[in-house]
Amino acid sequence: GGQHIVPKISLDPGDEILESATGTAGIWLLDVARKVHPGVSLTGIDISQRLFPTQHPQNVTFAVHTVTNLPESWSNRFKLVNQRLLCGALTSEQWGAALGELYRVSKPGGWVQLLETGPETAMSGGPMKRYADVYAAVYVNKGLVSDLNETLDQRLKSAGFVNIQKRTTALP
Repeated sequence: GGQHIVPKISLDPGDEILESATGTAGIWLLDVARKVHPGVSLTGIDISQRLFPTQHPQNVTFAVHTVTNLPESWSNRFKLVNQRLLCGALTSEQWGAALGELYRVSKPGGWVQLLETGPETAMSGGPMKRYADVYAAVYVNKGLVSDLNETLDQRLKSAGFVNIQKRTTALP
């Protein structure tokens, strides 16, 4: 629906946003920077700087970090944390570490927004069932989490999150 920020939150000067795994030249972060007050600070992290944009607004910074081990100085710092499409990058153990870190760096009362993809494992019949089975086999073979859609709620609870909301959107 064109929303960059799904939770209904107010971002005011002095608030901070973190985008974990910013990749793709920081497109999400730069789009959000154009829509929020210039006094909101935005930080994008990734494991490599090669995709960081060279030009960006003054309230946007980029840094090389891994979501499984964020700086201690970031504890309770961010009002909003966004992370997209790490379903194909993190093992089950890494998901535990990453969610623990996202919880730690979020301000009390802040939000973590995760946007992930994958087939519903409950799909039945036809080509979609075969697709879901192949998807799961590839993920399991690579040590990744093939059922993240079904297990993410419990993983979030285990990391300490409360008020967990899930919205599933079908893509053609």
